[in-house]
Amino acid sequence: MNLVPYRDDLFFPLEQTFNKFFEDFFVNKSNTNVAKANIGYPKINSYIDGDYYRMAFAVPGVTAEDLEVEYGKNKTVTIKGKSSRKYQSTADAKYYMREVRLSSFERTVYLPDDIEGEPENAVLSDGILTLSWPITPTENKDRVRISVKSE
Repeated sequence: MNLVPYRDDLFFPLEQTFNKFFEDFFVNKSNTNVAKANIGYPKINSYIDGDYYRMAFAVPGVTAEDLEVEYGKNKTVTIKGKSSRKYQSTADAKYYMREVRLSSFERTVYLPDDIEGEPENAVLSDGILTLSWPITPTENKDRVRISVKSE
């Protein structure tokens, strides 16, 4: 009979991974964690370009009339839209593959701490909706520096 040595840490890596997932998802509210939790459509690139913070949403086949962009007081941006093109074929067509359909979408993302208010501009070009905000440095009002004196 072979004995298997006792290992107290056998499930520790799994436990760490599991705990990190829930901590990142429910506790941490950084933009990267929110982005992980909001993986969906439309796909987003967010970046700093000079003095502007920009968000680029991939919305191919969607017109400006079919888009709705909302800024929330809780520093969120919600983009809603629908594909208005009708992809129809003749009544006797036999499809081998059919992936293009009419669809709608909605996605909400959080803005970074140093971005305030509505975007300065919103431009739809070649299937990419770009929102731009000027970067305004803000002081961290949650923390106050306390001077310490020695006796």
